Amino acid sequence: MTLPIVTTWVSIERLSENVDPYADATTTVVDSSASAVISGSTGRGSDIGGAQQVLEAKLFVNPETDVRKADYVTDLRTSERWKVLWVRARTELGLGHKVAGLEIVEGAVV
Repeated sequence: MTLPIVTTWVSIERLSENVDPYADATTTVVDSSASAVISGSTGRGSDIGGAQQVLEAKLFVNPETDVRKADYVTDLRTSERWKVLWVRARTELGLGHKVAGLEIVEGAVV
């Protein structure tokens, strides 16, 4: 089953597992154009100091999309880069999909 409505496409990146803690972290692109819906901010933004704020949203993708906790999702329409906090597969009413919690930090440290 595919998503009945698609509002954007996303690129999914996964951190490579480094054995050297002093090496720069690298990412691998897992999917370069997965169809998706990113909900608007839930209104649960919080100030974390200076002009920075944390915003939360939800990602909806097809069930076969390989997305995991700690991945990074880039909205190809807006170029926003989100961190995946959790992922859950849903199968209700025959509308199989995955939903993931997203987080983004915006603003500058003052």
